[in-house]
Amino acid sequence: MSSPSPSPSPSPSPSYQLAVLKNNQGVQHFESGRFEQARDNFREALEDIKRSMADVKKSGNSLNHATDSSCGFQWSRNAPLHAELNLTVPAGASFLFRRALVIVPVSNIPQPTTDLSEESTAVIYNLALSCLILGFISNNSKLLRTGAKFFEIVLAIRCRKSESVKLGWEEVLLDAAICNNLGWIYGEFCDYALATQYFEQVSSRLNTLGHGGFVCRQAYEGFITNLLSGVHPHLAAAA
Repeated sequence: MSSPSPSPSPSPSPSYQLAVLKNNQGVQHFESGRFEQARDNFREALEDIKRSMADVKKSGNSLNHATDSSCGFQWSRNAPLHAELNLTVPAGASFLFRRALVIVPVSNIPQPTTDLSEESTAVIYNLALSCLILGFISNNSKLLRTGAKFFEIVLAIRCRKSESVKLGWEEVLLDAAICNNLGWIYGEFCDYALATQYFEQVSSRLNTLGHGGFVCRQAYEGFITNLLSGVHPHLAAAA
C-alpha cells in the first residue's frame, strides 16, 4: 500500500508577505537616507506582522516558539548620517550603529507555525533605528526616546530567546548594536548610569566580535570610541 502523500506546507499569508516587502523597502529607503519614508515602511510592516499573527490564530494553527526561524537576515549598508548632504559620521564623534536588517524568507519552513518573533525583532529594530537617526539629525528628543523604547522592546524579545540559539556572531553583533545605540541615547539625556550599563553590555560582546573578525573595523572602532568616551567619567569606566 502506498504511503499517503504529505500534506502541503501552508503558504505565508498575504499580511506576512506584505510585512517582508515593506520592511525591505524601508531598508532601501534607509540606505539612501530617506529616513521618514523608511520609518513609515517599518511602521506598516509591524502592523502587517500583527495582522499575520492574527490570521494564524484565526486559522486554528498553534503558534510554536520554534528555534527555527521562518526567515534569515542580511545587514544593510551603513546609512548616511545626513539625508541631504550624505555626510558620514565626523571623526571623533560618538558612534551610532547605522545598519538595518533585511528579511530573507526561508521557503522550506512553514511560516504559520512560528510565532514571528524573528521577523518582529527585525522590524522593530529597524523602526528603532530610523527613529534614532531621525531624532539625531533633527535634534528631536521625542524621536530619540521613541527609538529607545523600541530598542528596549527588541531586547525584551531577545531575552525570551533561548541562549542555546543565540550563539551566532550576527546575534552577538545585533545585541551589541542595540546596546550601543541605547547607551548613546541615554548618554544624550545625561542618564550616565543607564548609559554605562548598556555600554558594559557592548564591552562584554566585543571580545567575541573582535577576535573572530566578525565585525568591520569601522564598527569595532566605533564601539571602542563610545566605551572610552570622555563625556562623563562613568562612561569611561565601562571600558
